[in-house]
Amino acid sequence: MNNSSPADIPRYSILITSFRSLRFLKECFGSLLNLAGPSYEILFLENGSPEPEADWVEANVKDPKVRVFRLS
Repeated sequence: MNNSSPADIPRYSILITSFRSLRFLKECFGSLLNLAGPSYEILFLENGSPEPEADWVEANVKDPKVRVFRLS
């Protein structure tokens, strides 16, 4: 049985796919984390990029709404 209440489940999921986009991440997450409104989660998908995007997100974005996935 799942112990989550409906209030704990994000209403929306925002997917960010990344490949060679390190220079845009600070602005991207700055905007997304300032959104108001219904609950949401941010799923960051690093798609085998040679740049350390997933590492940057894990080190710099300290928010429980954000989850990082490495697809390489």
